[in-house]
Amino acid sequence: MVFNTFIKCQVCGSITRVRLQVGWQEEHPIVVACGKCGTSLSGSVKIGQDRPGLKFSFDNADEIPDAEADYMVECSGEFPTVKQGKAAELEEVVITPFIRYMNRMKTDDSYEQFGKAVSQLKATEKKWKSYKRIIDLFRSNSECLVQEIQKE
Repeated sequence: MVFNTFIKCQVCGSITRVRLQVGWQEEHPIVVACGKCGTSLSGSVKIGQDRPGLKFSFDNADEIPDAEADYMVECSGEFPTVKQGKAAELEEVVITPFIRYMNRMKTDDSYEQFGKAVSQLKATEKKWKSYKRIIDLFRSNSECLVQEIQKE
């Protein structure tokens, strides 16, 4: 499913339509810049899985009711998306990132393999601070390295 929201740049007032692929990741970043002035409008989305819900936050932009968009961007935590462009040029983009990806699958288990890879990345992200600490201790040849590895 794709959810549409509209954001207005706090700097130049341009309106961007954000097409969010609602997937199975509970939270992920949204990285987007204003198509007119280049200001970062990045933020994040939280997708309720146990209790359905959808919550956005954006830097330097305000969510507004449906509006005539100047620009459009697709966002997905799971799949490749269409690059940002002028809304008029991307009006024909109606197929979801999920369906586009499914059309490109080579084997019956491609989606499962992809899901496992994304899950592994998420697991690494959750432990990244510990991994980085161990890497830093290794690089500095610290005597604390062994005890940090044993904690994991």
